[in-house]
Amino acid sequence: MNKVRVFDNGGKTFDQYTVQIGRDVYNMSINALSPQGFNQYNFTLKKYEHIEGKANKETLGKKIAFDVLPEAVKVAIRQRRA
Repeated sequence: MNKVRVFDNGGKTFDQYTVQIGRDVYNMSINALSPQGFNQYNFTLKKYEHIEGKANKETLGKKIAFDVLPEAVKVAIRQRRA
């Protein structure tokens, strides 16, 4: 199963969460499953490339645990992992 890493920029942007699933990177809002939300593929990391090297730390925010995410974001991540 692909490793998941989540970064939270504290709401500085509408797409508050940057989610890395394996080498694929997505951006999501708090309401990732809503038509008024945001849940979009961003890019794929190259082998040995790290998300912290691709994006500004201010944009990424801090790394957070999966269990503290809003339920809609957890479900969106589970759907992307399937």
